[in-house]
Amino acid sequence: MADQPDVFEIVVPPELRARAAAIGAPDDAVERFLAAGYPRWKIEFALSGAPFPTLDMWLAELTDRERFATGLTVRQATWEDDERLSDLFAHSSERLGDWDVYVERSPNPFAQHRLQENAAVKVIVERGVALAAGAQAGRSSIVRGTRMSVGWMGGWRVRNGFRRHGYAGMLLSTPGPANGVFGMLTYWYVRLENGTANAFIARSVDVSDVASTRTLAKLTATVHHLDPAAGRRDPRVRPVRPDDLPRCVELINATHGGLDLFRPYTVDALEDRLHDLFWGPKPPFVPSVYGWDDLAVLEDDGRVMACAGLWDRGRDVRERWAHRTTGEERTVDNACLMDVGFEPGHEAALAALTRHHLATTAELGRTSLTAAFEFLPAVVDALADASPAPETRSLETMGFADGDVRIDATLTRPYTDLAYW
Repeated sequence: MADQPDVFEIVVPPELRARAAAIGAPDDAVERFLAAGYPRWKIEFALSGAPFPTLDMWLAELTDRERFATGLTVRQATWEDDERLSDLFAHSSERLGDWDVYVERSPNPFAQHRLQENAAVKVIVERGVALAAGAQAGRSSIVRGTRMSVGWMGGWRVRNGFRRHGYAGMLLSTPGPANGVFGMLTYWYVRLENGTANAFIARSVDVSDVASTRTLAKLTATVHHLDPAAGRRDPRVRPVRPDDLPRCVELINATHGGLDLFRPYTVDALEDRLHDLFWGPKPPFVPSVYGWDDLAVLEDDGRVMACAGLWDRGRDVRERWAHRTTGEERTVDNACLMDVGFEPGHEAALAALTRHHLATTAELGRTSLTAAFEFLPAVVDALADASPAPETRSLETMGFADGDVRIDATLTRPYTDLAYW
């Protein structure tokens, strides 16, 4: 850690100091705001001279905040943690062979979790700086034909220079939300080359205790990355309408029904997803993630034959690969195909709709379009011109066991929802 920068050093941007002076704020106001962990956008608002809240009200809040701002804190993240979480991910890498991979999450570090059910993020903060974080989500699903509450874990990061201090273990042992969904089966994805993650999992699971408290299983999951250069608009494609939703639900359920970790869609659930958290008007300061404008259908002779949505994942989540020896860097900022369904036997319709989304992916400047086509080989073949490149990760599962309740962690054909990838 000797050669690491001091992330706790308070550096006051000159423009913030000038704003403070312009409205007559105390000389140490900016330093105090920063030391208390306020994000920059909130400091700028406090120094904007707005009639409400007044500067005196902000300073009164600051005094209260200062009472709790020092020391190490493990807690659930709030919307005010957006900047510190983005900073954490920009300075936390995975080691994959000769590469350091930074999965950057900005400007909205919560974007992916907006697409998940009952998602929550734990964060470890010291003096306003995020040192580690991990996400979890609980949802209703189908496992081996049985309804079951399952849990997902992902996005675990410890800031470079602060590893081997037990922070990941602290996150693992910290209780989840009081009203969160308890996963009777928990799962997570790990890159095959990520030995660090696998070593942490091995250390965290007491193998001698497995027989009495857990059952473990390993398998893999594969997605395909498609080349945007193969994009082609199709005149049969149009934006989804509310009256299309029952048909879309029918197609999605027909495409994925019977897979583990897939819960059949309902019209209400799909409609809620497309509302993007807001039923009606949305305030301008809440960023969009995925909604009505992103889902499209392919209609042939008046009948909807396929549906699929495009989540611009690269807008808020991207991978920065840095080679430790050569210094080479590359960026991966993909889009993802969501809510996929097609009429059985009409793989060509889904392939055409996918090409239409590939054209949008190219316009966005993204590196690829990612699709969960592992169990749709005919669709992959129909998209051979898009050079489908498979990516396989380890799918780790852990079943709950206590007394007479024992959940078998073995899955057969798991559905991959890219909101959790």
